[in-house]
Order: sequence, then structure tokens, then C-alpha cells
Amino acid sequence: MKTIKKSVGGFTLLEVLVAILVLSFGLLGISGLLLATVQNNTIAAQRTTATFLAQDMADRIRGNVNATKQSNAGGTATQTVYYLSTVGSPRGCYGPGPTGNCATRQDVAERDMAEWVAQIRNSLPAGEGIVCKDATPDDGFSFAFPNCDANDSQSPWVIKIFWVVRAEDSSQGSPKVQRFSLLLGAT
Repeated sequence: MKTIKKSVGGFTLLEVLVAILVLSFGLLGISGLLLATVQNNTIAAQRTTATFLAQDMADRIRGNVNATKQSNAGGTATQTVYYLSTVGSPRGCYGPGPTGNCATRQDVAERDMAEWVAQIRNSLPAGEGIVCKDATPDDGFSFAFPNCDANDSQSPWVIKIFWVVRAEDSSQGSPKVQRFSLLLGAT
């Protein structure tokens, strides 16, 4: 009787190592893609927050449009109080205007700026905001350098918000600064 030898099939150690290597490169690619997705989602959420904050200030300015005028109803020159204002806290102006403690357009504007700046600082990492007249609204690379280049009656009002992507980046030498600009138009 003849005996038939069957060859035993299986994987060699080298084939297993190659398969593990290919699988590990695939997993590294997936983890990199996941990290990029999380970072992009964070930036998108921050841009959405900046959009809401800019729209909030636009509504505040529309509610107190006289504070953007360079002269009052009698033609007397006045300062535009929203312009380049970096007010940290209002001067005792609380509650709704234009009565009570918020009787003047300047009081209302200072309260608006103080509340708005506080919202930005609480909502965005290292966030700052500025309202200015700017003929080229899509420039400026930080709050210290917003590039607000115009203050004439024809220049549009612009709301600019700056922040860093991650709070820990603000202490490093060159953080990745984001900017959002909202053009209001001339008033």
C-alpha cells in the first residue's frame, strides 16, 4: 500500500511579520486621519462661536447706531465710541439702555464692548475682539496688529475676532492665530 504524504500548510514567521507591518501602517494612517479630523472639528467649532459673537456685536451696534456716528443730530463732532475700543469693564452701566444708568450712547457702547469682550475671552482660547473702520477687512494677524487702516466716513465698520486654536499654544513662541472678520458697512 502506498502512503500519500500530505504537506502541512501554514504561514511562515516572515509572512506574519509582513502582515503585521502592513496592518500597523494602515492603523497609523487611520490615527493620523482621526487626529486631523478632531483638529479641524475644533477649528470649525471655534469659527462658529466667533461667527455668533461677531453677529452679537453687530446686533448691539445696530441697536446703538448713533454711537457709530462722528457727529450728533446737531452736527457737533463726537467720538465714535465703538471704534478701537478695548474696554475691559463698563463704567457702572448695567441693565438696558437708554434709561437709568445707561443714558448715553457712550455708556451703552462701553457696556456692549465690555460684555462682548468678556464673552470672547470666555468662549475662545486667548480670544480678543475689536471693532474698527477698515477698508481692507480681511487683514490683520493678531489683536495687537489688527490692521484697522481707515477712520473716514466712507470706510466700512468691521468686527474682528482673534484667537488661538489651542489655549496652550498662546504661551508658545508662534501660536496658530485664527481671525474672523465681519463687514458691517459704512454708517
